[in-house]
Amino acid sequence: MTGRHSSRWTAAAFLALLVSLTGAHAQPGVDAGPSFGRINPEQMARMANPAEDGPFYMINLIKYREKAVYPDGRETDLTGEEANNLYRPIDILAEIGAEPVFMAEVEKMRLGDGTKWDQVAIVRYPSRRAFVQMTQRPDFQARSVHKDAGVGKTIVMVSHLIDLPASEGSTPSEPAYPATADDRPFEMIHVLRYRDAARYEEGSTEPAISGREAMKKYGAAAGSVAGPMGVHPTAWFRIEGVLIGDGRPWDEVRINHFPSHATLAKHLESEVRAEAQRHRAAALADTYAIQARPLINRLGRK
Repeated sequence: MTGRHSSRWTAAAFLALLVSLTGAHAQPGVDAGPSFGRINPEQMARMANPAEDGPFYMINLIKYREKAVYPDGRETDLTGEEANNLYRPIDILAEIGAEPVFMAEVEKMRLGDGTKWDQVAIVRYPSRRAFVQMTQRPDFQARSVHKDAGVGKTIVMVSHLIDLPASEGSTPSEPAYPATADDRPFEMIHVLRYRDAARYEEGSTEPAISGREAMKKYGAAAGSVAGPMGVHPTAWFRIEGVLIGDGRPWDEVRINHFPSHATLAKHLESEVRAEAQRHRAAALADTYAIQARPLINRLGRK
């Protein structure tokens, strides 16, 4: 591909993303722009840059409207979730070589800003170009109106799998509190933004370290308790950038498997974990902790 051809594709791809993500294809007189979040132009430009092409994962936090609201004002009895189900482009994803690898219904919000997310979904795309070309398809654009109608808020993050620490990636222990018919396994999803420098309470004797280093201290202590109970990481992701959101940046998403809710209860009772919590608090500028039940899980161990 020549540089001139690459430039033409980049410009066209950027425009296609703008059209599909901002609702610029809406009918005349209809308010343009997605109602569910703000576009990050820097990440949108990276998505349209063929020099940075390659596989990636799109992580979606989704909050549905109670009742669907269509941009063109049409009357509907659909719930937000029902409208979004009309959007869901599973067939189109298959045609471009993409695959939903994780979808989970939120059971409980453990930490966050008060937002009650309903679903977490992750799609693996073969390339940025495939994603951009998908947004140019008339059938994809025609369905997008249902997403705007059904989704009240979303955070969409472009991400890449990261290697798990050796200790975290080892074979998990047999569950100390195994699942039962009334207590099924679940995933704990942590969305993390680190401080540049860890911020301990005044008077702390902790040395000056980065937020990431403080989180490692917490992870070592918490893992020493959780690992023997059968808790293990499903997948961790580095966030390249937020494509759609509320303006906040994020650094990582960690998905950890819990064999049962009884396991979580025992983990939270641990004095070792509780004492180490100060490292986590010092490390993080922002976070969500989302307890979720997977409907699709093709990540991590089978």
